[in-house]
Amino acid sequence: MRYALALLVLALALPTSAQQLQDAFPNLSFNNLTDIEAPDDGSNRLFAVEQAGRIWVFENEATTNQRTLFLDIRARVFSDDNEAG
Repeated sequence: MRYALALLVLALALPTSAQQLQDAFPNLSFNNLTDIEAPDDGSNRLFAVEQAGRIWVFENEATTNQRTLFLDIRARVFSDDNEAG
C-alpha cells in the first residue's frame, strides 16, 4: 500500500474552528513511513525511514520532488506487513 508523506503542518495561530492541515511535502510519497530525521550538519536534508528497511534522503523544501535512496536493507528486515519492521 502506498502512502503519501504523513507530515502535516498545523496552523496553530488560527482559532480552533479555522485550523487547517497542509501536506509538508506534497510531491513525495513513501511506503509505510516510520520516521523522519534531520541531521545536524547544515545540509538542509531530511532522511525518511520506511518500515521495510529503506531510507530516503531529500532536500528539506516543500517543493522538492526528488528523493535519493540512502540505504536499502530490505533483505535483512522482516516486515511481513505488521509492526515488526
